[in-house]
Amino acid sequence: MSPRSSDDLISHAPDGEWSKLAPLRILSFDIECAGRKGIFPEAEKDPVIQIANMVTRQGAPSAASSSALSRRLTRSCALVRPTLPLARPGESKPFIRNVFTLNTCAHIVGSQVLEFQKEADLLQAWSDFVKEVDPDMVIGYNTTNFDFPYLLDRAKALKVGGFPFLGRLLSA
Repeated sequence: MSPRSSDDLISHAPDGEWSKLAPLRILSFDIECAGRKGIFPEAEKDPVIQIANMVTRQGAPSAASSSALSRRLTRSCALVRPTLPLARPGESKPFIRNVFTLNTCAHIVGSQVLEFQKEADLLQAWSDFVKEVDPDMVIGYNTTNFDFPYLLDRAKALKVGGFPFLGRLLSA
């Protein structure tokens, strides 16, 4: 395929279909760690015991693209099988709610609980989940200063090799 030039671009006036917000897939997550009494959790020693997730769509995708995404996610990865009715185009309600947990936890109404016996398996499954969801935005409370660095350091301590590749990679 030959490179395109600026002559190939079409500029549309922001009217009608072209004035809508592009749909964004947003992943919100939070982690819980099992710290030692009186000591702030350290990734070299303290396990990640839960990662809770919600995925929403913001904007107004067409009904076809919305249902196609839901079908693709449901078919391709058991970890993202929605437990709630799928969001309709333009709705902001989560279409995925799940919790990755080490060992077991009580049922959480409206959420899928995914249980793992090994922490390394939990981290790898969450990394696979993020790749499959392919979020446009990742949000959460203190994700930049604590959650992401802790997850990366913990995966490194457990030698979970493919964990840090959470984005859109052309080759891995």
